[in-house]
Amino acid sequence: MNIQKVLEILFWILIVSGTVFYFTKSVKRMFQVAGGLAIFESWNYVFDYGLWPIVQGCFGGIGALVMIILAFINNFILLKWYRKCQVDWLGITVTDSVIKKSIEIRKSFDVSHGLKKLILALPTLVLFIAEKAITIRLIPFLVLSALQDSFVATAFYLHQENGNAKVELKAKDYFVFVLSTIYSCLIYTLFSEWVIIPAFKNVWQTFIQ
Repeated sequence: MNIQKVLEILFWILIVSGTVFYFTKSVKRMFQVAGGLAIFESWNYVFDYGLWPIVQGCFGGIGALVMIILAFINNFILLKWYRKCQVDWLGITVTDSVIKKSIEIRKSFDVSHGLKKLILALPTLVLFIAEKAITIRLIPFLVLSALQDSFVATAFYLHQENGNAKVELKAKDYFVFVLSTIYSCLIYTLFSEWVIIPAFKNVWQTFIQ
């Protein structure tokens, strides 16, 4: 087990659930997001760092193609299931609060003076960057597709497009999902080929053989 990756996942869950709690002040929402992400990320870990490298390492390009197809099916099922859920366990809706808070604090910064303006400078900048990272649609699409998967990227896109990630999917939404899946799987196939599989082979040769 990659301890560093586990710590990264825990850090990500802490950041998202902590952000949800900060803006909603709801312990229930915090645990909903933390619990949902913990299950989701655990499954992703098994799929990405267990099943995928083994299949690709054993069967090469054919194995990678099989895993891309499985990833497409897996992410599509997750997207459909998430749409039917009554709980936003991804924490996507908190982005609305981030944008609202960014606008509010920017207005306060504009009318403030002296020490208060200095104190507000850093949070204003941080929230402004976060707001732009959320609202410039290409940024979350590329980042979430690469670092997460097409399920998360498409759910985020649906929320940006409609103010709700649980709407009925249209033709352009399916196109976004397919494009995200291809982009995400291409990146991970190369990452698995260049990083994970060689690392696994080194460990196998060092400790097993």
